[in-house]
Amino acid sequence: MLNLRHGALLTISGFLLSGCLSPAEEQEIGANEEARLEETVGLSDHARSAAWVTAVGQRVAQHAPPGVAYRFHVIDMEVPNAFALPGGPVYISRGLLALLNSEDELAGVLGHEIGHIAGRHAARRKAAAAPLAILIGVPAGIISNIAPGLGRLAALPAAIAGGVAISAYSRQQEHAADGLGVDYAAAAGYDPAALADALQALELEHALHTDAPSRVSFLSSHPSAPDRRQRVLGRAASRARGPAAPIANDRSAVLSRLAGLMVGENPKNGSFVGDRFLHPGLAFSIRLPAGWEHLNLPDTVASLPSDRRDIFVTLRLAGEGDDPMDLLTKSDLDETTRAGIERRQISGLPAAHLKVEADGSAIDFTWVSYAGRIYAITGVAPVADASRYVAEFTRVANSFAPLRTPDRAKIRELRLAVTTSRGGESLEGLARRTGSASGAGWISAANAWPLEQPLPSGRAIKVALEGPYGRRR
Repeated sequence: MLNLRHGALLTISGFLLSGCLSPAEEQEIGANEEARLEETVGLSDHARSAAWVTAVGQRVAQHAPPGVAYRFHVIDMEVPNAFALPGGPVYISRGLLALLNSEDELAGVLGHEIGHIAGRHAARRKAAAAPLAILIGVPAGIISNIAPGLGRLAALPAAIAGGVAISAYSRQQEHAADGLGVDYAAAAGYDPAALADALQALELEHALHTDAPSRVSFLSSHPSAPDRRQRVLGRAASRARGPAAPIANDRSAVLSRLAGLMVGENPKNGSFVGDRFLHPGLAFSIRLPAGWEHLNLPDTVASLPSDRRDIFVTLRLAGEGDDPMDLLTKSDLDETTRAGIERRQISGLPAAHLKVEADGSAIDFTWVSYAGRIYAITGVAPVADASRYVAEFTRVANSFAPLRTPDRAKIRELRLAVTTSRGGESLEGLARRTGSASGAGWISAANAWPLEQPLPSGRAIKVALEGPYGRRR
């Protein structure tokens, strides 16, 4: 997730004010946020599925009210979700795309999001992003001068794992979007009941992550009522399908468009290998404290003890340059603080170090310059506990180093693959036989196959296989 761009976190709900936006304002907001999403969160690198989503989305959108230029994207998010921006942009995450088993389901999901745009729901919803369960007290004064943005750790939204916070719709808006989505999909020639199948797959996948409160998926950003699927089926029963034939006309054709899709975290934004954080794009590595909780956030790598929220160490991009001292001389520091800065070298790289105390916290700053970028490594602990953690903060800072070729080879990625079942084998047995990194629960949700039901011979099954990062797709 770490792309080390300032302001990388995008909160979709942030532009939503009380009152209604005009259509022109919606289009302007949608275009601006669309550009920011592509720059910060990024789009999927899987061309076949992206082209399929666009083709299906445009077909469904033809049956929505005119006057909106709909644009369809597969966003680089592992969490299953879909959302729409005002004025036309529609997004489906690669995590949700991997769960689908028919073009009808895709049409239903995209139709639902088109329904939100057509119903202009964004203009009437309010922000609902919940705080991440990390309550960190950060002294404000010196942080604002030499580590701007660090204090935002106390207010990161719950969807930070996906890099984008999405506000919730009302139940009435959800039902309205479901109904419109069913209508648009049916008119475009798709099974109008298939949205219910997609919702069921999402419910199964969502149940696998009940212990992840900070994880925002489709079912948490799109409130679900117990009778939602029944409502969809009831609406679908009265809708006739249009005459158009699907683009991918059977499950085999669907799976061929999904094979090679990334599943899980994208290592391009950095990857944890044990307690080491390896970033292939920026070509550095750093070792974090053993046994601590590690987080790869949009513009920060953070590590903290599981039982403390007032002690942590972070790594973030502080600026551009080849010498940290050049950056620090331009910062708004008083002479006393400036006098405490020490020059250092870390892994043969120019570095600087500073210790300060403020508002009851001891703060250990280290800056390292590498490949034209200056990275800030910051350790924070209450003054009373500082002596216990200063050596840990030093070890973390001193571990920063250029990424070596053998370490780069340790970075792995998961891609969706299609395998063939053997008669009578279980999903657990298939996962073991194929070496699937996804467990039987995910395989069940992704293939619409009951977890305890034996497989027939010759059925195509989606699994997630591990391979070296950057392998050909």
